[in-house]
Amino acid sequence: MFNKEKLQYIGVVTKVNRVKEVLAIEPFRDFTAFTEYNPQYIIIELNKELIPFKVKSFNIVSAQKILIEPDYLIHSSKIFINSAIYSTEEIECDHSIISPDNDPQTLINCEVIELTHGHIGVIKGITKIKHNPLIEIESNGKEILIPLNGNFIVEFNYSKKRVILDLPIGLIDL
Repeated sequence: MFNKEKLQYIGVVTKVNRVKEVLAIEPFRDFTAFTEYNPQYIIIELNKELIPFKVKSFNIVSAQKILIEPDYLIHSSKIFINSAIYSTEEIECDHSIISPDNDPQTLINCEVIELTHGHIGVIKGITKIKHNPLIEIESNGKEILIPLNGNFIVEFNYSKKRVILDLPIGLIDL
């Protein structure tokens, strides 16, 4: 039995190609920054049940599309549409590609969205502290300082000037 809280949410099924037996997934985040992520199993939530499937291929097509080929699909594959997809494997991000030239200064003027709090503000600067740089965020006339920690970054979209963070509970409230 799987504990849903311990699974890694990938996204939702948007289309099923029964001929090729491929699921098209709309990921909840941009997976293009995730290098060599190829789970052996996925878990599909159907009617509040978590059902494991062995994965033949996991292909990150774009920021908006992942193609997954499970080991098998049942005949009435339309039931998969809008189903949540999870993985048991940790999702590792290559944070070295945070910006085109790996310069944290390229984060300046990016919108900051936090998974729990939503829109926080805009990055106005980077405080350079040895081994612990801080992101300076302007939020409703206040300054919020957040450690520039790659583990907090869920997505960085350079072209949209947007950073999505998943911060520890209480960090923003400090």
